[in-house]
Amino acid sequence: MRTNSILAITASVFLASILIWSLAPSEASAGEPGQTGLLALRLGVGARAGAMGETGVAGARDGTAMYWNPANLGYTEGTQLAAQHTEHFGLFRKETVSVAHATEIGAFGAMVSGFYSDELLRTDEVNAGVVQGTFQPYDLVVGLAYAIEFSQLSLGITGKLLYERIDLYDGLGTAVDIGVVHKAEVQGLYLGGSIQNIGNTMKLNEEEFDLPLTLRVGGEFTPAVANGRLSLAAELVSPNDGNARLHAGAEVWLHETFALRGGNRFSYDTYGPTFGAGFRRNILSIDYAFMVNDNDFDNNHRISLNVGYLRNE
Repeated sequence: MRTNSILAITASVFLASILIWSLAPSEASAGEPGQTGLLALRLGVGARAGAMGETGVAGARDGTAMYWNPANLGYTEGTQLAAQHTEHFGLFRKETVSVAHATEIGAFGAMVSGFYSDELLRTDEVNAGVVQGTFQPYDLVVGLAYAIEFSQLSLGITGKLLYERIDLYDGLGTAVDIGVVHKAEVQGLYLGGSIQNIGNTMKLNEEEFDLPLTLRVGGEFTPAVANGRLSLAAELVSPNDGNARLHAGAEVWLHETFALRGGNRFSYDTYGPTFGAGFRRNILSIDYAFMVNDNDFDNNHRISLNVGYLRNE
């Protein structure tokens, strides 16, 4: 009992610290845009969260849980499998496969994610415009996660192996995500916070760059009076190379098998509103997100498949 109390206090302090950090003025501590690499690590996983304005820090409790906040794994049930395909700016693609499994000693997760583009032209550095061939840049992320739930709190951690290749150059690195989720006394309310991509600098062609450290804090609320048909979500996102921004969204189940979703990402130069829908039947869920981009960029499309096998109690 004493151990649980100490862990609960520690987790509460951690969640409060993330909140203060996210709310604090970021001009003094944030770097300039372009100072970090591997920015594909910031691209969300899961069309449900994507359609709700990229809000998953407290609400992603399926196979995509370990991307947003590894502590969400503590509230998954049975075995959850997820697969996703994303079209980003009409130029890049991201594929992700993840699995989460709940046991009596905690929940475990694993994820493999790849980010790549079509083949690009390689040109001569001296004779500009002279084509010397093609290359295909890509990133690869492999992650393992663990979470434990106790006293209305869940704590989680993810370890990630990172690989990036651009033309003739490649780099290898590691990162850690940590997070906490609180299941509030108010029925249907979850509050969460996570720090993503904690790690040392990586090197590519002798050039060092920082990882895209990101703090997320927010909540998701499914009011009891709505009988599970309405969910509201919001979170603050604070990167190490820019100012904090607000994401918000909602989900409405028009039928037990069909949901509509919408949201927005505020104060971005490029990103805008999000829309989507979800279909759920027994253990299968199929979700789609349409994510609006400004400044002549192509809009993003994300589709994901989730399969949940509930263990026998």
